[in-house]
Amino acid sequence: MSNLEERIIPADGKETRYDTVMLDIECVKVPAANWYIKTRFKTVMVGLAYWKDEDNFVVHQIAGEEGELLERVGEILSVLENDGIDKVAIDATRAFDVEVLAGRWVYARRALAEKKGNWPTLDLRELGFEIRNIKFECKRMGVEYPARDKNDPKDCQSVDVLTIWKSQPERVWYHNLLDMLEMVTMFNQICN
Repeated sequence: MSNLEERIIPADGKETRYDTVMLDIECVKVPAANWYIKTRFKTVMVGLAYWKDEDNFVVHQIAGEEGELLERVGEILSVLENDGIDKVAIDATRAFDVEVLAGRWVYARRALAEKKGNWPTLDLRELGFEIRNIKFECKRMGVEYPARDKNDPKDCQSVDVLTIWKSQPERVWYHNLLDMLEMVTMFNQICN
C-alpha cells in the first residue's frame, strides 16, 4: 500500500520546449545514521513540471516517504526520458536539489560528500540528464528573477519548510508549485 500523495495539474500553453523538465524539491533535516555527519536533508516532496506537447503543460507534485517518493519520481523521469526529455532545470544555489536527491549534499559551505549516503537516492546525472541551473543562467544573462510576496499567507519561505512540513503541508504544496512556475517563467525568458 502506497503512502504517496500525488497531484497532477494540467494547464494549457503554447510552448515548444519539450526537452526540459523543471524540478524542485522540499526537504527536512533528519539524523544521518551511519554517515560521517550527524544530520542530512531528507526529501519529502518533489515537483516536476514539463511541456507534454504544444498544448499541454503538466505539473506533478509528489510527497511521501523518501524511498517510495524517489522511486515514483524515477518512474516519471524514465517515461519523460523515453519521450525525449533529456534536461532537468533547477533554480537552487550550488545544485542543492540535484545533490540532495543524489545523497551527496553536506552543507552549503562544504564540499559535496565523496560518496552517497546510505538512504534512498536518485542521481539525475547517472540517469543521463543534463542539469540546467535557471538561477545561474538568468544571472549570466542579466534577467531578473521575480520577487515573491513574502506576506502571502498561502506560501512559505523555503527555510520554513523544515519546520512547517507536518503542521501546514498545504503551504508547502503551494510553495513548491510557485517555485516551479517561477522556473517556467524564467526559463521562457532566457530561452526567448
